[in-house]
Amino acid sequence: MAGLATALAVLARNSLVVAAASATAAVVASGLTVATALGPRRPNPSPPPRVVSEPLGHVREALRSGPLGREDLVYLLDKIERGGVRPTLPLRRPGEVRAIVGTTDEEFLRYLDTRVDALEGSL
Repeated sequence: MAGLATALAVLARNSLVVAAASATAAVVASGLTVATALGPRRPNPSPPPRVVSEPLGHVREALRSGPLGREDLVYLLDKIERGGVRPTLPLRRPGEVRAIVGTTDEEFLRYLDTRVDALEGSL
């Protein structure tokens, strides 16, 4: 754009109005080009925030979720146990999981307390 305006200003020889307007356009276009090149740049987009799972929140949600949440807790405790003190812990049979999940609230909480105490005692 600046080059075109400069060329027009030079070619306008005898017409002062055209030459002045073209020269002004050339200066403005050059200024915009420089301002764009040197102006503030957009920062790189930040990476998405890392989602850190809150274990206690997970346990609370599982306790509120009924049978599926209870099942999740049973498997979570098994996973923790396999990762630490009993790497050879066999997989639970579906009937065994159903029996644990089907207990009353008090019995299930007692089961959780017993499992957690056993895990803590073996560390």
